[in-house]
Amino acid sequence: MNSVYGSECAKHPELAGRRYALNNNCIKCHNERGRALHAKRKLQLAELIAAALEAPSTPRLTAALEALGHVTSH
Repeated sequence: MNSVYGSECAKHPELAGRRYALNNNCIKCHNERGRALHAKRKLQLAELIAAALEAPSTPRLTAALEALGHVTSH
């Protein structure tokens, strides 16, 4: 994304007001939110896979787990 200089972010004054042009968000704040969201989704997916491995086997569930690379016992 293109960046512009605007008002200074209180958390990141070292950027001297550098922000994304499209949404006017501070670049570092935007990246921190993205990393936090990615980590949250990764934990949620791991929990979902663990629950699926404990669930009774169905052909659809077994195929989905195998597609994700998780070997299930038949």
